[in-house]
Amino acid sequence: MAPAATEGIPIDRALCLEYPEDPNVPTDSLAVQYGDGILKLLVVEQGSDEVRAYLPKGTKWYDPVGRALLEGGMVHDFRVPLYGSARYLLKAGSVVPTAPDTRSLQSGRYRQVDFLLQPGGDSVSYRYFEDDGSTKLERRAFTVMAVQLDAKRVVFSRDQGTLPTEGRRFTAILPEGFLFDGTEKRSQELHLETMPLSLSFHGSY
Repeated sequence: MAPAATEGIPIDRALCLEYPEDPNVPTDSLAVQYGDGILKLLVVEQGSDEVRAYLPKGTKWYDPVGRALLEGGMVHDFRVPLYGSARYLLKAGSVVPTAPDTRSLQSGRYRQVDFLLQPGGDSVSYRYFEDDGSTKLERRAFTVMAVQLDAKRVVFSRDQGTLPTEGRRFTAILPEGFLFDGTEKRSQELHLETMPLSLSFHGSY
């Protein structure tokens, strides 16, 4: 949401605009990239629960339903829930924050924040933005946390402001096949009162 508000970058991005170097991306594709790390697969034909989608060349996408890493540069078939639901893929080499208990977007601060980590071959930087949902952006009354994700490590550090943590829960979650060192679990609760916070992990898709 922050790049859309501050830089005018669309939240939903057509794949042909996001990957202009790949001539095989169809210009009429219904699949759209949401932010930097989510691909939404949509079905618009009544009664259909299947969709075929071309994934851009040079990318890899993790399928949480099939628990598999999918190669770009080819077409894949997916089953999609009926009744207007969407199927999602997560881009390898991305950080995707979610707020699973959220029922309202009146504030940009959520009681629970899960960071879905999708390790890739290259290092990726992500900036997590929070505000109170009412103060004007030009007053700069917001918080920015930097997340650096490498092949075997993730580092959370303060970029701007102070992240309110009281009464809140932050969790880092790895995909199937990865585990945090020490705990040997896919999820790790984050204690962000003191940053930077560095966590190492191992595994593969």
